[in-house]
Amino acid sequence: MSKMGCTCGHSIIDRTDKIPYKGHLIKDQDKDVIFEGIASDVSLYIESLLTENQEEWLKRFPWLQGKDHRAVVWGIITQYYLKYIPHIYECENCGRLLIQENAKSQKFLCYLPSNPEIKGVLRSDQLS
Repeated sequence: MSKMGCTCGHSIIDRTDKIPYKGHLIKDQDKDVIFEGIASDVSLYIESLLTENQEEWLKRFPWLQGKDHRAVVWGIITQYYLKYIPHIYECENCGRLLIQENAKSQKFLCYLPSNPEIKGVLRSDQLS
């Protein structure tokens, strides 16, 4: 997505990283599948390195062949991110939350906060 309109008429633009009005939603029912899958795949990758069987392991992830270890782990995490984790945006104008229906959908569900003065709920606590 690069641009989406809020029902209030404001445009929400997503063309870069570290956007203060964008987040990612991990659904509680998907949490175990995501983290257990990542842990299992990373563990199997480490095991393949220890047993010198990395080429066999990489047959499951051909797009990771020739990559360094960091890129392989990043690729494993990204695979689960793209499959399970939808985006969420906050309209900077009205505070509405626009939540992607699921990670592969182009449909967004819209929620209006009960207190219109509360804004910035997706801003990082670490960067403030």
